Amino acid sequence: MLFNTLHGADVHFLVGKGGQKTSLMAHKTILMRASEVFEAMFKHEEQNETKAGDSPSNPIVVIDIEAITFKAMLRYIYTNDLSAIDGDGIDMLYAAKKYHISGLIDLCRNFPILKLPNVFYAFRQASFLEETEIAFRCLAYIDRNADTLIRSDEFLQIDHNLLCEILSRDQLTVKGEIAIWDAAIRWADEQCRENGIECLAANRRVVLGSALLKVRFPLISQEVLWSKIVPSAILSHEQLLGLLIFHFHPERRVLNMFPLQFLCQERVPFDESDGSKAKISLKLENFSEFAQDERENQRTSDFVYADGFSFKLVATKCATAMGMHLEYCAEKGFDFRCNCLATIRIASKNDGPDGVEHASGPVYHGRVDQTVLPSVKISFEELMADANGWYNEEENVLTVKADVTVEGEYQV
Repeated sequence: MLFNTLHGADVHFLVGKGGQKTSLMAHKTILMRASEVFEAMFKHEEQNETKAGDSPSNPIVVIDIEAITFKAMLRYIYTNDLSAIDGDGIDMLYAAKKYHISGLIDLCRNFPILKLPNVFYAFRQASFLEETEIAFRCLAYIDRNADTLIRSDEFLQIDHNLLCEILSRDQLTVKGEIAIWDAAIRWADEQCRENGIECLAANRRVVLGSALLKVRFPLISQEVLWSKIVPSAILSHEQLLGLLIFHFHPERRVLNMFPLQFLCQERVPFDESDGSKAKISLKLENFSEFAQDERENQRTSDFVYADGFSFKLVATKCATAMGMHLEYCAEKGFDFRCNCLATIRIASKNDGPDGVEHASGPVYHGRVDQTVLPSVKISFEELMADANGWYNEEENVLTVKADVTVEGEYQV
C-alpha cells in the first residue's frame, strides 16, 4: 500500500489552517488519476520546472484545509476507504469539491446530519458551498432538536445573521417561547464576554440588535413577562407598552400609538410525550361522487407535525381502489434528501392484526417541493364496508384516520 509511505513519493504538501503546518507526502500519478485539479496543478508545475532547469520544486502549501481532513482525503484517493468521512463530512466536502473528487463529493452529500459535531457550522459551510440540500437538512435537524441545540455551547458561537435566521423560524420545536429568550440572552452574554464588555442590559440590547425582534414575546405568559422579561430591562419602554396593551387590551384600540413590535404566530407545538408521533384525519365528503368523478382524483388533509416534520395525508383514487400516502412538505425552493424513516398506520374500527394497513420507508430525494413517502392502497369495497367504520353511508362521508411515526435520521 502506497498511502502514507515515502516510497516513490514525489509531491510534498504542507497542510493546515493555522501557523503550524503538517507535512504530507503523496504520489502525483495516483492523485492525477483521481482529480483533474491535481492533474492540471502538476502539469503546470512540470512546465515551470522545465523552464527553470533542475531546480527542486517547492512544497505545495494548503492553508484552507485542516491536515486531518486532507490526510483523510488522501486515504480515500489511495484506498477508497469510506472512513475518510467518519469525522466531519462538511469539511471533507469542501476539500472534495476543491479538488473535484466526484466519488467523495457524493459520499459527503449523503453524510448523516446527526453525525455532524456542529450542525450550526455545517449549515454555514453548506450555504457557503451552495449545497442547498445539505443546508436545508441542517435546518430541519435544528428545527426538530431546537430545544436541546439552543442550549448547547455550539449555539453560543454562531454569528448574528444565523442567530436571526434560527430565531425567526416557525418550525423550531421548543418548550415554550421563554426557551428562545433564554437562548438569546445566553448568546448575548457570550458576545459581551468575547468583546470584553460587561453583561449589562444596554450591552445585551446592542449585541442582540434585530435578533431581539425575533423573540415572540406575545407567546410568553404575563406572569413570566413580569417576573423575568421586564426586570431584565432589555426591552424599550415602547416595546413593553406594546406588549402590555396586547395582553390587557386584546382589541388594541391604541395600536397606532404603541404598536406591537413582535410576532404573535405560534411555533411548531412541542410534544413532551412523544413528538415523533402524530395523528392525521382525512375527511372525504360526497365520497360516492368523488369515487365516480373522472375529473377529480385526489384530496388532501391538513398538515400535522411529527418530530418537527410537516406531513399531510393524500388520497388518490384509481379504478377500483384508493391509495393513501404521506407527503413531506419541504420548504419552497429546496430539494430534500432522505433523512427520516416514517411509518403510516391506518386502522379500522375493529383495530387488530387484520384491521390495520401500514407501510414504512424513507423520505425519498426528489426535485419537487413535496416529497412522497410510503403509501397504503385499499379497495373501494373495503373502504365502504360497515365493519371497518370508515364510511358513513347516510352522510356519504369517508373519514380515514392515520397514525404517523417518525424515527431518527435515515440514510440511503
